[in-house]
Amino acid sequence: KRIERPQYEEDIAAIDALLQKEFNLTESTISKANYSGVEPALSYLAKQGIDMDVFCKSLQEKLKQLPYIADTYSMTELSDSSNNSKKYMQAMRNSFDPRYGYYISLVPKEHYLIDMRENGTTHGTPYAYDTHVPLIFLGKDIEAQIVNKAVGTIDIAPTVLGLLQIQALGMDGKNLFTE
Repeated sequence: KRIERPQYEEDIAAIDALLQKEFNLTESTISKANYSGVEPALSYLAKQGIDMDVFCKSLQEKLKQLPYIADTYSMTELSDSSNNSKKYMQAMRNSFDPRYGYYISLVPKEHYLIDMRENGTTHGTPYAYDTHVPLIFLGKDIEAQIVNKAVGTIDIAPTVLGLLQIQALGMDGKNLFTE
């Protein structure tokens, strides 16, 4: 199901209004939001003396009340490698880089697309339909086979190098045809 931009913007504006009231603020508490996350207005909130942990917990709770949000993950949660308290924590952590992304990451409910136009799609959810991608190698002298085990993008380069008969040194991945 698609949650198009106007609906998402309306929902974010409503959450912002609730947060302004809750924290007795007069300006927007959210600087930007899209399908992958929400960025609080960090500078404004800091100038107002707002406790960011308290604010983010409230923001996350309000986001999770939206009928299309399964869960939220803050940068603080994702940075704490000992925290595995949520279902998709490791999957979210695998694509987390503190230099990029949103302060609050969103996981939509399964089969939902958030903040999208009327056609097209996105990626980035932890669900099997978004993480299981067929990988096909086709060419002369490539033997037909089906591999039903999990492989990663790190395995593509060593596999291609193997097909070209070039030794893959110092790579984290593996040649899928020799495993």
